Amino acid sequence: MGTPSASEEGSSSPQVPECTAEVQPQGTMQPQGHPEESQEHEEPEVPAKLPSCQGIERQAEEEEEVGEGSSTESCREEPEATPAVQISATPSPGLPPGEGMRGAARRLRGQQLEALTRVALMEQRVKELQRQKKELRIEMEVEVALLRGELAGERVAARREEEQLRELLGQQVESHQSSQELREQEQRQLSQERDHVERLRQRLREAQGQLDLQPEDQRERLLQGVQEIREQLDAAQRSYEDLEFQQLERESRVDEERDSPEVQAPDTKVRALQTSVAQHRRRIQVLEEQLKSLGEQMTAESWGLSRKKEEAVQALTQERNRLFELNCLQGTCSGDFSEPDKALTKLLFTQKTDRQLLVLQDPTAHAAAASASTSSCLFSVHSSMQAPPPPPPPPRPPGPRVLDLPQHLERWGHNPESCPHLRVSGGCCRGPLVKMGGRIKTWRKRWFCFDRQARRLAYYADKEETKLKGVIYFQAIEEVYYDHLRCAFKSPSPRLTFCVKTYERLFYMVAPSPEAMRIWMDVIVTAADENHAP
Repeated sequence: MGTPSASEEGSSSPQVPECTAEVQPQGTMQPQGHPEESQEHEEPEVPAKLPSCQGIERQAEEEEEVGEGSSTESCREEPEATPAVQISATPSPGLPPGEGMRGAARRLRGQQLEALTRVALMEQRVKELQRQKKELRIEMEVEVALLRGELAGERVAARREEEQLRELLGQQVESHQSSQELREQEQRQLSQERDHVERLRQRLREAQGQLDLQPEDQRERLLQGVQEIREQLDAAQRSYEDLEFQQLERESRVDEERDSPEVQAPDTKVRALQTSVAQHRRRIQVLEEQLKSLGEQMTAESWGLSRKKEEAVQALTQERNRLFELNCLQGTCSGDFSEPDKALTKLLFTQKTDRQLLVLQDPTAHAAAASASTSSCLFSVHSSMQAPPPPPPPPRPPGPRVLDLPQHLERWGHNPESCPHLRVSGGCCRGPLVKMGGRIKTWRKRWFCFDRQARRLAYYADKEETKLKGVIYFQAIEEVYYDHLRCAFKSPSPRLTFCVKTYERLFYMVAPSPEAMRIWMDVIVTAADENHAP
């Protein structure tokens, strides 16, 4: 079954044969051997016992890295497992026995390289999912902490203003009660004076009636009594009129004071506090709903990532088992990987990492790196192990002509110098925008930098541009448009919301003013126009 002879076992260290691989649409790689090779090479040993899924997860947890990749435009490769292909080592009837066995060995070696490539890519996929899950957990914890802090602040402010409102309302109630008691007291006094006047009038009428019935000699004494009653009635009448006038004057003064600004100030403050308390209560309700939805979203996304990770671990286990079966077919089962296989695995990861670093350093190579396939990765492994170092790459073509943004905006009718919310100079435009998060639909203020020389739209945590939060490359921008359908989730200002569509996601942004929104849209659309240019 393609086992090397005893003389070949004593030869020098094994050499990995060169082979090229093509990627089929489903991700399957068909190796092609070189029939002109006349010498059979010793095959590397493969472990008889492969690590379990729990070991893979522990390895992924130890080597995971936390980054800002959740909001940066990037592309990831997701390899698919291919079914094992049974290779017979029986030589063809028309060929010599040695040639047939060597051809079968070459084909088996090609399948081993395929399986090794898929194992390396799937291990990287497991680590990537583990990293994404950790990033999601950290991001969710930060968002939950921010929401809880904001909710606690809103509750404290609402309680403080409710206390102030209760104090003002209590003062108003006390003032109203005191004025009401004073008015009732004056009404009682006025009523008593009125009754006293009525009693004196009744006595005067009775005395005058008795005066007509008395004889002449007794009228003198009765006239004196009637005169005294009349004087008392006049005094009581004047006292009643004075008291009534004082009461009317006080009520008029109270009405005038009620219309004065000094008296209306507490009422205005009460209304302002009532409005503020209502706003705090609405904000508390919104934050509680966001906290609840955030917990549900965190549970759903964590479950989705866990399911993807389980599927990737299962696929990785299947590929490892397939690799073990291929090595068993070659008859080289042993307790550990041979050195060439370890080197192949290390080189596969090195090639993958170098290619991603090249994408991050050179934005123009983003699309080319996204279309790279497993066959090119495998070819790079063989080139690194056997072929001489490649020639230096050709010089990069000169970048596109830098557009003068101030002149371009002035031609479109804008006046960037009069807009205080952004700075435009040469090929750059900087300013604050409020951006909606990707996984978590919360709005955060970011400092955006549109750079035509670097061909990217980057956003930072602050205007010092020290903490990069994400990057949108020009080649990823498809279109820029105004959010006229109000599709943004709980936008802080729907009238100032616009959208930047890329091939991976849709960004919602809110400008600080209408003029700033129009300028930003015309600036970003220059990047989209380059992608659609013939």
